Amino acid sequence: MTAYDLTEILRNLLSLPAESELVEFKEAKTTFDSDKLGEYFSALSNEANLKSAQEAWLVFGVNNAQEVVGTAFRADPIKLQSLTKEIADHCTNRLTFRGIHELTHEGKRVILFEIPPATAGYPTAWKGHHYGRDGESLGPLNTDERHRIEGRFQQQLGFERGIAYANASISHILELLDWQKYFALCEFPEPTDAQEIVVRLASIKAVVRADGQLHITNLGAVLFARDLRLFEHLAYKPYPHHTL
Repeated sequence: MTAYDLTEILRNLLSLPAESELVEFKEAKTTFDSDKLGEYFSALSNEANLKSAQEAWLVFGVNNAQEVVGTAFRADPIKLQSLTKEIADHCTNRLTFRGIHELTHEGKRVILFEIPPATAGYPTAWKGHHYGRDGESLGPLNTDERHRIEGRFQQQLGFERGIAYANASISHILELLDWQKYFALCEFPEPTDAQEIVVRLASIKAVVRADGQLHITNLGAVLFARDLRLFEHLAYKPYPHHTL
C-alpha cells in the first residue's frame, strides 16, 4: 500500500463513531503485552470471518477518543516486522498479519495492523484459545460463533476439499507434502521448479488457492502428508490407505 492509501484507511477508521468488532484502537505508547496482542489478533480475525469482511484493523497510536497520540512501540522496523513470525508461531495454521504498516499522521507515528479473516472452517486460536468480541469488548469466542466458522467451508465443499493447512507458503507446501511420492506414482519426471510442483498438486486439488493465498486441502494432507501430526485437525483421526 502507498502512504496515501494508508492515510485514507486511517482517516476512514478515525471517522467511525466508535470501535467495533472489526476495529480496535490502542495508545501503546511504548510497549504492549505480546499475549494481549495475540488475543486481539484472534478476536479480530474471527470477527472478520463472521462478518464476511476482507480484513480487520488493530491500530496503535490512537487513544479511546480516537485521537492520534502517536506510539513508540517497537520503533526498530526489524523488531516490528518480527511480530509476523511471533503471531504465526502461536496461531492456528500459522495465520498472521497480512501487513504491519507504519505511517506518520499529523507528525505522529501510527501502526496499522492488517488482520485477515479466519480461514473458513477454522476459527483463529491464539495459544490454543479462541477469542471474539462483543462490540468493543474482548473475550472468549462463544460456542455459536465458533460453530458458524467451523461449519461454513465444510458444508459447501465437503471433507476432501476442506482446508487442512491454511495460508501455506510454497516452501511450507513442499516441506509438508511428499510431492515426490505423487510424481513417482504418476510416473512424472520430477520438476526443478517449485511453482510447477504446486501447479501439479493444485490440479488434483491437493492444494487450492483462495483469497489470494495457497491452502493444503484435507485430501492433500491425507494422501501426501510427510507427517500427519503437523495437521492438527487430522492428526488423531484414522484414515484408510489411499493410492492414486
